[in-house]
Amino acid sequence: MTRIRLNPGSVLGTYSKAAHGLSLNFNTSGGSNCDTGCPHHPDSTAEEADRACYAVKLEARPDRQPLLAKLQRAGAMDPAQLVGKALLELQALELKDKLPDWLRLSTDGSVPQPDDVGPLFISQLRALLSWCRSHGVRVHFPVETAAKAKYYRRAVGDLVIVRESAVSAGRFLRASEPSSAVAGAAGTSYRDRIDAARWLAKAKRDRGQRAIVCPAVVAGFRSRMKNGRKNDRAKCGPCDACSRDDIHVVYPLH
Repeated sequence: MTRIRLNPGSVLGTYSKAAHGLSLNFNTSGGSNCDTGCPHHPDSTAEEADRACYAVKLEARPDRQPLLAKLQRAGAMDPAQLVGKALLELQALELKDKLPDWLRLSTDGSVPQPDDVGPLFISQLRALLSWCRSHGVRVHFPVETAAKAKYYRRAVGDLVIVRESAVSAGRFLRASEPSSAVAGAAGTSYRDRIDAARWLAKAKRDRGQRAIVCPAVVAGFRSRMKNGRKNDRAKCGPCDACSRDDIHVVYPLH
């Protein structure tokens, strides 16, 4: 499927795990929006911290400086204005018959901290999510702690599935509402990380809840191991697990 082409200066972006989807980012990874309770935060205070945020490392790469600059511009904008501009861009794509089937919030960074937003931001966010729902654009809305997930579920949970990124395997296994987890260790093989993710997903299923390993990450690992092409059917969009309330998701560490 052909990737959507965006105009220079767009607040929306593309990302490799999406087949025909877009992203909306609010700030840099490890920046002011990211809760230090996340175990992957560079300054994490979590009990099982690994401080291994892949996005922080990615944004530091010399070939990703345009991405870093875009994230910094997003962080400098009022978040209500950013969301409003994203909605206008989606509406413009609809007029061109190029509407995405998927919108991923926070491929880098996170949504704003609850203490940093006001009624206008929530109103704009609800408008964006309502429009996406009415136009068949499924949304992946991840947040990095249980407390943050609770806040956003109260604010927009009637319009979207807010998915908690569990801070530990134990928290993931206990979570009853939609959640995700990362499995595997840095320095291990792709195969070992996939196996670790499968083990955790099975442990979740053994507790009576549906869980899968992210097919997009697995397909990406396999393409690198075999030096082959990625499988578009495994990407975000064709796979809609992260937008559903009946599935928990495990990502191999990547």
